[in-house]
Amino acid sequence: MRVFLFLLVFFSFAATEKFYAQTAEIHFEKGKESYEREDYVNALIEYNKAIEINPNYSRAYCGIGIIKAKKEQYKEAIVDYNKAIELNSKYINAYFNRGIANKFLKNYKEAINDLNKAIQLNNDDLTNFPDMYYSERASAKAEFNDYGGAITDYNKAIGFSNKDADLYYSRAIVKYNASDATGSIADYDKAIELNPDFTNAYYNRGLIKYNNLDYKGAISDFSKASELRPDFSRPYSAKGDALSKLEKYDDAIVYYDIAIKQSPDRAEFYHNRGLSKLKLNKKEEACSDFQKGKKLGGKSSSEAVKAICN
Repeated sequence: MRVFLFLLVFFSFAATEKFYAQTAEIHFEKGKESYEREDYVNALIEYNKAIEINPNYSRAYCGIGIIKAKKEQYKEAIVDYNKAIELNSKYINAYFNRGIANKFLKNYKEAINDLNKAIQLNNDDLTNFPDMYYSERASAKAEFNDYGGAITDYNKAIGFSNKDADLYYSRAIVKYNASDATGSIADYDKAIELNPDFTNAYYNRGLIKYNNLDYKGAISDFSKASELRPDFSRPYSAKGDALSKLEKYDDAIVYYDIAIKQSPDRAEFYHNRGLSKLKLNKKEEACSDFQKGKKLGGKSSSEAVKAICN
């Protein structure tokens, strides 16, 4: 009889525990659905309900952390990721997301450590977006000025996803910072091949060509960037710079005019237009531009006013 009663109690307890676990899972799934609809208020409500039922539900803590990170509450998000990891020391997504939060907080060393752990755990499950893990660690390493390590990670990411234009674009930036302009251009070429409408890739490639004194090639890239995104002022100004180098000052002024119309608070645009006007012996107009640049805090314009306009 005692055995029977013990078994009855045991199975009753087990059934209750299973019921609570299933109920917590239901609230968690509802939270995920709300999150995917960008209904973060209800997502938080459901995740918290899951935790009320099951205080050891690590996935719910991670979900709450992700929502806080969406709101740029990175420090608060890390508290939730910490709890998720405390409950499940092999929780890949918690390490990954904590790494991202640390990166936004510029805690690059901590970010790299978290992403190292995520990659280590993820090695047993290569279906779990390995390219993203390596690319995020590469980004953190680049911010930490470890360009060699960043390039190695981007290489690995590209090995998993060699049709991702963003990966080539990101590696191009790091290569340029590592003084590999040729390699950088090659990666911008590949990014553009994969995404012919990649505005920033054209613009950045144009800047490298400009620095390499390939002004005509730079103008071509700046023109394409402006065609793709007419409201982007920098390619117009950069095109003006390249035209000025080719001594086409009237044409340069046309593009500086467009850039200034779009971004009237950029001191360097006025300064560079002033330099082109000065080349055309339009000193009064040039000094007017230098004065505007000075008012906007431009150091070069301030020096030009002192040297030329007084």
